[in-house]
Amino acid sequence: SMKRYKYISAFTKEMLRSIDRFCMQSKFDAAHIEVLGAQTADITVTGNMKYDQTYATVSAEEKQSLLEEFGFGNNHPIIIAGSTHKGEEETIFATFKQVLQEYPQARLLIAPREIYRGHDVQTLAKRYELNAICRSDMMEPVHEGIPVVILDTIGELGRLYSLGDIIFVGGSLVKTGGHNILEPAAHGKPILVGPYMFNFKEIFGLLNSRHACEQVKNGKELTAMVLRLCKDKGLAMEMGQNCLDIIRENRGATQRNTQELRQLFEKHHIIP
Repeated sequence: SMKRYKYISAFTKEMLRSIDRFCMQSKFDAAHIEVLGAQTADITVTGNMKYDQTYATVSAEEKQSLLEEFGFGNNHPIIIAGSTHKGEEETIFATFKQVLQEYPQARLLIAPREIYRGHDVQTLAKRYELNAICRSDMMEPVHEGIPVVILDTIGELGRLYSLGDIIFVGGSLVKTGGHNILEPAAHGKPILVGPYMFNFKEIFGLLNSRHACEQVKNGKELTAMVLRLCKDKGLAMEMGQNCLDIIRENRGATQRNTQELRQLFEKHHIIP
């Protein structure tokens, strides 16, 4: 957006000067808004409120119920591919086929970003000789002979991340820019993404630098990393714990933003 705003820099500067306070997510955002014309004294970094979101918590009883409903039982590994796009499902199914060769009891939950594509993804699974069922078609617990469940419903993915042993977050193998990796991170899961994470650059950079989220370049690397995590449970647990540590350490942006608002109210003699 900066490139486009620069074309109307005179208007942008005038607009920004009318704003009292800029509460920015990161030092990078703070630098950008300053380049566009905001006054340095009006800028502060309060952090990213996404870390403060109350992501879906799942009790042990609820988790066991979901495992049984989805036919996962005590299977290992359970791989969850969330928010996938066209061009990614093929890679995921190819990886899963190779995982099944070493782990016949493996299970896959794949959640296309556009839920209306559920049956299209089911058809694609058949091309890879994988039995699959759509969540919207589930009338009873999934049969053990069906290793793939396609999540084509709204509002469930956040909870279902809790079932996974390994999480892949979509939009990252194609040039969409990746989706929110904090949802699986909040459940303490090892996370894998593709090469395109520009929509969550700072969050990905932090998780990747702390070995909570690993980036792969292509399907070959995805398969290798999934199999590595299957074999090395210590590494998987370490990545999951790193996720939880990062979430805990970075909470507080909401409180900092509230404090900035409170100071503005007091400055302008407004009683909140």
